[in-house]
Amino acid sequence: MAGIAGDAAACWTRAGRPAFVVNVEVFLHRDGRWLLIRRSEQEDNAPGLLSGIGGKVEFAGSD
Repeated sequence: MAGIAGDAAACWTRAGRPAFVVNVEVFLHRDGRWLLIRRSEQEDNAPGLLSGIGGKVEFAGSD
C-alpha cells in the first residue's frame, strides 16, 4: 500500500475541493416491504422508474 499518501493528495482540486463525487443509495426492506421512490419523468437518467432513496454526499471540511 505504498504511495497512498501521494495518491490521496491527487484527489483534491487546486481550489481545495474534493475531485470526486460520492453518491449513496439505500434500498430498505423491512417486514416484507420496500421503501422506494419513483424518479421524476423529467430526470435525464431512468425517468419514471423506481429507485432507492439517496443523493450526493457533501464534503464537510474544517471550515
